Amino acid sequence: MTIKEVKKIYGISITAIRSIWIGKHWNSVTKKVYVSRKKLSSEIVKEIYYLSHFTNLPQKTIAELYGIKIHVVWDIKSGSCYGKITGHIKGQSPINCNIPASLQQKMPFLVPQTQMADFDITDLDYWLDVV
Repeated sequence: MTIKEVKKIYGISITAIRSIWIGKHWNSVTKKVYVSRKKLSSEIVKEIYYLSHFTNLPQKTIAELYGIKIHVVWDIKSGSCYGKITGHIKGQSPINCNIPASLQQKMPFLVPQTQMADFDITDLDYWLDVV
């Protein structure tokens, strides 16, 4: 039976049918568990934006780190969503930004972009501090 047929038989909207199907409504009858879309905090969005633009981490890895789908990482990176937080407007070049403080605490081994010119990958002291 199609959604259109169910709509016609029961006289309810397609939106209502989908809500029942995903477990948002009538979950006590259907026994489906509804999982809502995550709302990301501003700080998390800034972290994802920074990681997607200014590190070599694959988007899949970033998505796994934050428990989100890869398309959300792409949307943040491209400016399709959360542009008010990142300042990135879709279709324009990315904004040069500093490492968010929360990300610096989680990943202290990240080197701010301004220090990259002075960064020596063979510097043993740096790597001893990281480990």
